[in-house]
Amino acid sequence: MAYWPLTGWLVNMLSDPTLGPDIMAGMNRARQAAATCAGGKQTEGLQGWYHGLVFLAAARAGLFTKDTDIALSIYTDGFEAWRQGGFQGWPIIVTVFNLPPGARTRNVCQIVVASSPGPRQPVDLKSFLHPLAEVLNELARGIPGVRVAGTSEPVVLRAHPVQSTTDMSAGEKLLNTTGSGGYSSNRGREFHGVHHAASNHHFFPPVDSTCPHGTVLFAVHCSAKDGRELRP
Repeated sequence: MAYWPLTGWLVNMLSDPTLGPDIMAGMNRARQAAATCAGGKQTEGLQGWYHGLVFLAAARAGLFTKDTDIALSIYTDGFEAWRQGGFQGWPIIVTVFNLPPGARTRNVCQIVVASSPGPRQPVDLKSFLHPLAEVLNELARGIPGVRVAGTSEPVVLRAHPVQSTTDMSAGEKLLNTTGSGGYSSNRGREFHGVHHAASNHHFFPPVDSTCPHGTVLFAVHCSAKDGRELRP
């Protein structure tokens, strides 16, 4: 598997006379937005990524303290190169969130850091994330001596992922949600289940029959808003 370094790409973007100032301006807006949400609660309505609870929690934890800090989005999705041959690949793509939407969707603002070699989908997709995880740990600690366009003093480059997205197939592989033997039955809601050792499966009945008192695992309640609501 080939891996394209993420650090050198970010350094080049900060040194670019157009992208560097835009990256700093975007983080400045994000930090200001986080400062207005002192309670750490997400605002109403459709907002930018910097109004999300993940970024707000990261900002409150001190992960984004300077305008040169970079917020990253990580995405993976499978593709089929030749339908007859059945060659499949799973690229891992990183995007800089600091940039405005019109810029961050361009090829220069996205990098394919790795791709599975094929010919079929990987058995262990998480193994392809190991090199990226090592670089992200290095970026979290900080890389000194980085030059930013428009500034005279070198800065410490820090970057943190605030979003990770996949298609359905990749998400099932990364979260072990495939089939009734998966570790998690639902990616959007936490359900408490029962592990059946004989079949090595997880089941999600309303009541835990293995518990002496029959612990309620989840219940179905009627909701005037959407008709029916599942509550763990």
